[in-house]
Amino acid sequence: MRNPRSHVRQIHELRFEKATVDDIPKLTENMTRVFNNDTRRFRGKPEEGSPPGYDDGSFLMKWGLTGNGQYPLGSFYKILIGAEKRGKPAGVFIVFVGEKVGKPGNNVLGTILVDPEWQNRGIGSKALQYIFTTFPAKRWKLGTTEWARRNHHFYEKNGFVKIREVWDPELDKEKGGVYSYIYERVMRN
Repeated sequence: MRNPRSHVRQIHELRFEKATVDDIPKLTENMTRVFNNDTRRFRGKPEEGSPPGYDDGSFLMKWGLTGNGQYPLGSFYKILIGAEKRGKPAGVFIVFVGEKVGKPGNNVLGTILVDPEWQNRGIGSKALQYIFTTFPAKRWKLGTTEWARRNHHFYEKNGFVKIREVWDPELDKEKGGVYSYIYERVMRN
């Protein structure tokens, strides 16, 4: 009997590298596919994802390369698959280290995403393990929208627990806002 996932491409090499301004266009393409796909699947809307700037590069510039008043410059990485010189961007993550945000030992996962083409292959979980090793902390927090059910499953599978819900009027202005779920993971020594 044929393996039902045999058509899935194998991942031969997975790397995490610091992203630069030159990476923004390709990573924005990844981000746009992720949010548009989630919007279609979980909200029944055509290609109208969130957060603001997800589809024009301004989100990655603001949160990954320039910082803002709430968070200083994040640690901005691209997830690459394939040979070193020809690696294909498959995703991105941004981490805010506790020391930089005035909360030593408490890091924030600003975003993590894997292009739909590469989802369900363990890439996100491997990226989290890299993040936890590279940016050690006692506690991790993150936020995700109420409708992103796949994200909830992913975070819970990787040891996060939902600790509260916060109303965010910026994420769906058409509806007047949407709830963000705040997740936390307390690390074991």
